[in-house]
Amino acid sequence: MPQFEFVEYTADPDTHVARITLNRPDRLNALNDQMQREFTDAIASAESDHGVRVVIVTGAGRAFCAGGDLNDLGGSSDGTGAGWTSGNADEVRRSFRSAQAMILGVQRCEKPVIAMVNGVATGAGLDLACAPATSAPAPRDPDSCRLTYVSGCSPDSAERGYILERWGVLGAPRRCFSPEISWSR
Repeated sequence: MPQFEFVEYTADPDTHVARITLNRPDRLNALNDQMQREFTDAIASAESDHGVRVVIVTGAGRAFCAGGDLNDLGGSSDGTGAGWTSGNADEVRRSFRSAQAMILGVQRCEKPVIAMVNGVATGAGLDLACAPATSAPAPRDPDSCRLTYVSGCSPDSAERGYILERWGVLGAPRRCFSPEISWSR
């Protein structure tokens, strides 16, 4: 079974369920480049494992995923300091591709993927929560889950590519640009 620093991957041979847990609870599971790569590798591992029939994605601690780690916006994986805000187009493109690979890995997985959302899901974390065909509040703390769409915000990462298909021409703008809560407990 693969070992990662910021993602926990387990596959239970008895239940045939793979569980991918975003594991940076001290940062509300905010995404950095390494975590995005590890998540993409974990989805690929679940898909290639013939003993896995279902994949569950969740977050450690009190949050599902708080989106991109704002502390990493100015830095890059090679230590040059070029990042999302650096003006270096190649570095910005690489960062977006890493986030998109994570979302697209979920969408393209031929096995059912369920987002078990516990707590905050915002920005790219909201994209990750919406990427699977099924998303639901985590059963261990149903009162903690809130998915909200803040007025004036637009989808991050790869969500733009499927939002119209998912919610339709009339539903997408209502969900993206209104303060309506889509589901909560």
